[in-house]
Amino acid sequence: MAFSGPFTTTESQASLPMWSKTRNRYRQKAPYIDRLPYEFIWNEGNQMPNPWDLAPSTLPITESFGPDGAALAQAYGKFSQAARETASLAVNLAERKQAVDMMASRASQILRFARNLRSFRFADAARDLGLRVITAKDSRRYWRARVRAGSVDREIVLKKRLQSFGNNYLEFHFGWEPLVKDIGSVIEMLHDTPFKGHRKTVKGRGSSKGTKPSAPTSMADFEIQTVAYMPIQRVQLIADIVIEDPNVFRLNQLGFVNPAVIAWELVPFSFVVDWFSNVGMVLSSYTDFVGMSLQNACTTSYAEYHDNFYYKGHDPNNWYGRIIAPYSERKAVTVRRSQGITMPNLVLRPPKWPSVVRGATAISLLSQFLGKH
Repeated sequence: MAFSGPFTTTESQASLPMWSKTRNRYRQKAPYIDRLPYEFIWNEGNQMPNPWDLAPSTLPITESFGPDGAALAQAYGKFSQAARETASLAVNLAERKQAVDMMASRASQILRFARNLRSFRFADAARDLGLRVITAKDSRRYWRARVRAGSVDREIVLKKRLQSFGNNYLEFHFGWEPLVKDIGSVIEMLHDTPFKGHRKTVKGRGSSKGTKPSAPTSMADFEIQTVAYMPIQRVQLIADIVIEDPNVFRLNQLGFVNPAVIAWELVPFSFVVDWFSNVGMVLSSYTDFVGMSLQNACTTSYAEYHDNFYYKGHDPNNWYGRIIAPYSERKAVTVRRSQGITMPNLVLRPPKWPSVVRGATAISLLSQFLGKH
């Protein structure tokens, strides 16, 4: 698609409150479908009441504002997952009849599982999900009889029951949930499946928030300090997914293209590390899109910037005294869109309270660990 540019427009005001507005953009012909580079920058600065009549003389410098690492990692995770799910279903559902058969098979499997579960036939329910069947030695009746016979104490029984609970939770959670998601994905994609050579738009969004630092309480005489932070930063990744080679895509899923991902997943408790960092994401990012093509891709970042200048000077009520006070407030907003998908870097995820699923998974893993010691 033909386009021209860039075209830059700038407006500004030098007197207080000082501000500037810059826009860089490209122009294209109809139907306006190309995601072209774009940049918008808004800066402002104003004086705050202060006893020395100080005021800001410059506006914030925004050239270094790029996609925030945490927001980018969040957006990339959603984008790559959506891309893989789209491509996987496109490979699997080569015909609509196969889609209907797949959905019917999964529904029948869930129906059998639910009937056995309602009738307390847990072994049959586990077999319906293709899971390991717990033997009689894991049952409550077996261990109760052993306690009464005096061949084992209650502490061992507690560990065995905790381990049995952990096994049941992990197996049914990781067996039941993917089954239900398979049906949901098929229904969602049944009317819009991108087969080989076709395209589908995929996007992922992420954000991060900053906390305003405290005002300085200790400064040298006549010193100026800047307190700055980013209240909000957002990132969006978007591209049109086109499947080029379903076979290579399958090989990538099996780990033949990037064995480092499989090796990382085999590390004990590696998924727990991924709760607090994005190690697995960075490793897989090198081959996430093997077998498919990302067309008309772009990365859009949004950032807000605030800062205050603090000065320590003479107290107007006491010449020999000193006070600290802010004398300026500056703000900036930037929106930047660049072509291509920006790859994530290694970052630490912000700490947050664990979800119910993560909590139950952690308890189950801990019970398994206790059962072995």
